[in-house]
Amino acid sequence: MRWMSRVMRCDHPGVWRKEREKTYALKISGVIFARFIALTFLPFLMGWLGPVYLLLVLMTDLCIAYFCISLIRSGTVEEGRVQIRRLSLIW
Repeated sequence: MRWMSRVMRCDHPGVWRKEREKTYALKISGVIFARFIALTFLPFLMGWLGPVYLLLVLMTDLCIAYFCISLIRSGTVEEGRVQIRRLSLIW
Protein backbone atom coordinates (compact mmCIF):
# COMPACT_ATOMS: atom_id res chain seq x y z
CA MET A 1 0.00 0.00 0.00
CA ARG A 2 2.86 2.34 0.65
CA TRP A 3 3.90 2.30 -3.02
CA MET A 4 0.37 3.24 -4.09
CA SER A 5 0.44 6.44 -2.10
CA ARG A 6 3.75 7.33 -3.72
CA VAL A 7 2.37 6.73 -7.22
CA MET A 8 -0.81 8.65 -6.50
CA ARG A 9 1.20 11.68 -5.37
CA CYS A 10 3.53 11.43 -8.39
CA ASP A 11 6.56 11.64 -6.13
CA HIS A 12 8.19 8.76 -7.92
CA PRO A 13 11.45 9.94 -9.55
CA GLY A 14 10.80 7.92 -12.72
CA VAL A 15 7.54 9.77 -13.38
CA TRP A 16 9.25 13.14 -12.97
CA ARG A 17 12.10 12.17 -15.31
CA LYS A 18 9.68 10.93 -17.96
CA GLU A 19 7.69 14.18 -17.90
CA ARG A 20 10.90 16.21 -18.03
CA GLU A 21 12.10 14.23 -21.04
CA LYS A 22 8.83 14.84 -22.87
CA THR A 23 9.01 18.55 -22.15
CA TYR A 24 12.60 18.61 -23.38
CA ALA A 25 11.59 16.78 -26.57
CA LEU A 26 8.86 19.34 -27.25
CA LYS A 27 11.31 22.19 -26.85
CA ILE A 28 13.80 20.51 -29.18
CA SER A 29 11.04 20.21 -31.80
CA GLY A 30 10.37 23.92 -31.48
CA VAL A 31 14.04 24.72 -32.00
CA ILE A 32 14.18 22.52 -35.10
CA PHE A 33 11.24 24.34 -36.65
CA ALA A 34 12.81 27.69 -35.77
CA ARG A 35 15.94 26.66 -37.69
CA PHE A 36 13.74 25.61 -40.59
CA ILE A 37 12.27 29.12 -40.67
CA ALA A 38 15.74 30.64 -40.77
CA LEU A 39 16.78 28.44 -43.70
CA THR A 40 13.71 29.24 -45.82
CA PHE A 41 15.04 32.72 -46.56
CA LEU A 42 18.26 31.36 -48.07
CA PRO A 43 16.96 30.94 -51.68
CA PHE A 44 15.71 34.53 -51.73
CA LEU A 45 18.89 35.94 -50.22
CA MET A 46 21.04 34.03 -52.72
CA GLY A 47 18.96 35.39 -55.59
CA TRP A 48 17.67 32.01 -56.71
CA LEU A 49 13.99 32.90 -56.28
CA GLY A 50 12.08 36.16 -56.56
CA PRO A 51 9.66 38.23 -54.48
CA VAL A 52 6.70 35.89 -55.02
CA TYR A 53 8.65 33.18 -53.20
CA LEU A 54 9.41 35.63 -50.42
CA LEU A 55 5.72 36.46 -49.99
CA LEU A 56 4.73 32.79 -49.80
CA VAL A 57 7.56 31.99 -47.43
CA LEU A 58 6.69 34.90 -45.15
CA MET A 59 3.09 33.72 -44.82
CA THR A 60 4.15 30.15 -44.14
CA ASP A 61 6.91 31.17 -41.74
CA LEU A 62 4.54 33.34 -39.72
CA CYS A 63 2.26 30.36 -39.24
CA ILE A 64 5.18 28.11 -38.36
CA ALA A 65 6.56 30.68 -35.92
CA TYR A 66 3.19 31.01 -34.20
CA PHE A 67 2.88 27.25 -33.75
CA CYS A 68 6.53 26.93 -32.66
CA ILE A 69 6.00 29.49 -29.93
CA SER A 70 2.82 27.69 -28.92
CA LEU A 71 4.76 24.43 -28.88
CA ILE A 72 7.50 25.77 -26.64
CA ARG A 73 4.98 27.33 -24.27
CA SER A 74 2.72 24.29 -24.12
CA GLY A 75 2.23 23.17 -20.57
CA THR A 76 1.28 19.57 -21.20
CA VAL A 77 2.34 16.88 -23.58
CA GLU A 78 -1.12 16.76 -25.12
CA GLU A 79 -0.99 20.46 -26.01
CA GLY A 80 2.45 19.91 -27.50
CA ARG A 81 1.18 17.06 -29.66
CA VAL A 82 -1.59 19.27 -31.03
CA GLN A 83 0.95 21.94 -31.97
CA ILE A 84 3.24 19.36 -33.62
CA ARG A 85 0.33 18.10 -35.70
CA ARG A 86 -0.45 21.64 -36.79
CA LEU A 87 3.18 22.21 -37.68
CA SER A 88 3.22 19.03 -39.73
CA LEU A 89 0.16 20.13 -41.68
CA ILE A 90 1.72 23.51 -42.51
CA TRP A 91 5.11 22.13 -43.39
